[in-house]
Amino acid sequence: MKKVLLLGARGTVGTSLVETLERRGHSLTMADRGLYSAPNYYKCDISHYRQIERIFLEHEFDYVYNLGSAAAGAISLQVDSLFLIRSLW
Repeated sequence: MKKVLLLGARGTVGTSLVETLERRGHSLTMADRGLYSAPNYYKCDISHYRQIERIFLEHEFDYVYNLGSAAAGAISLQVDSLFLIRSLW
């Protein structure tokens, strides 16, 4: 069993991957912008690196899947945020 963080867990691809990883018995932590209620779920926005950093400070992961993206028409990523997100890995 691996510890997995899935960013964008409630999206089209993310929901399918959640099902597959859970079926295979992995310990899954999910993150997404949307509202969802689960003990292993974080509501966060990947364009705000502090929200992602908080997850990494609270958990250790074997794998991270980043399926998160900016919403169509609401692209607000900042160059500094992208640099810091990349440096976390």
